[in-house]
Amino acid sequence: MRTSENNLLLVANWDSSTGYAWRLMEGFWIMLAVHWCQAGKEAYLVYPSISDIPKKIRVSSIKVDAIDFKRGDITSLLKQYRYIADNQVTTIYLSDYPGYYWRYIIYRLAGAKHIIVHNHAPGMRSRPGVVKRLLKKLAYKLPGMSADGIIGATDYVRKRNIEIGCAPEAKCYSAPNGVAEQMDSQAENIKERYKIPVEKKILVTTSRANKYKGIEFALEVLAFLIKDRKVNNLHYLFCGDGPDIDSFRQKAAQLKIEDKVTFAGYVKNVYPLLLSCDMAIHPSNGEVGYSLSILEYMQAGLPVIVPDNPSVCGATLDATDGLIYKEGDVRDAAEKIEQLLDQPELAREMGEQAKKRIADEYMLANTHTKLLEAVASIIK
Repeated sequence: MRTSENNLLLVANWDSSTGYAWRLMEGFWIMLAVHWCQAGKEAYLVYPSISDIPKKIRVSSIKVDAIDFKRGDITSLLKQYRYIADNQVTTIYLSDYPGYYWRYIIYRLAGAKHIIVHNHAPGMRSRPGVVKRLLKKLAYKLPGMSADGIIGATDYVRKRNIEIGCAPEAKCYSAPNGVAEQMDSQAENIKERYKIPVEKKILVTTSRANKYKGIEFALEVLAFLIKDRKVNNLHYLFCGDGPDIDSFRQKAAQLKIEDKVTFAGYVKNVYPLLLSCDMAIHPSNGEVGYSLSILEYMQAGLPVIVPDNPSVCGATLDATDGLIYKEGDVRDAAEKIEQLLDQPELAREMGEQAKKRIADEYMLANTHTKLLEAVASIIK
């Protein structure tokens, strides 16, 4: 029998149909809700707006409502306050909110005892100066204004929360992102599907079609290989959709390599596709230490080429399961790709090492365990 107190509130930042950005989070919400409901409590999930609720959420034990927690006007704050109070919520689980925030005082007045922030924000941050650092540390000491726990999506993010965000180390946790086990997946014949010549090696990237992901850099690298290094056995496959996809197509046309590039758009199940590729490049300007895409490449047995940006290359062991190039250096990135083209046995060995590391270190079940441990520690 469920009680009507000590309930959990899960807060989404996007419309309910924005599954692309929230696939991982949906799994976390469901896992936490199961944990709460097994203890006889209720779990609530609020979206800023509701259109199409994902099936996994619909069939779960989560109660779904539309309340926009991103809005800060008086009317919205009153709605947030009433929702927390009326549903007797004592634990709030937020994604990518600040470590300290004046609104947390309002949430605590409504009845929240534990505010947990799960930080997935990508990229590097500038180290604050002396004065800003002191102010940040002071903010964490103000009564009721700071989160009770901040969970990093990787160890890199946890360290960033401490060193750049100036959060107290005792409040910082890590639940490193992982990938789900793949069951009986068969490679898809992507050369036939996308009309790619059979003799070509396939270099792949899967990401949101956003310039921050560095896709234009990858196109420049491909153009350099074709024009300056006379490489003629390589084809680039980009899987993803987003606001800058047309800019990427224009860039390929400007570089006169459009016949060497396939823009596949959004692919719902990318793993069978990756199994037919030869190597991957992830030229992003920032991640959370690594990205789920990088883990998916590795799981499919692909050697991965990444920049030496610490927010991107954290899952890659240079010359063991992938290659790391100097960020922004077209020639260096091209040389790494050419090395794998010229040494297929090396590429195969790196791919096998990548698969092993995923199985040993980066499975989603481990992420869930670490998240539950962190949440349990915070609410104690």
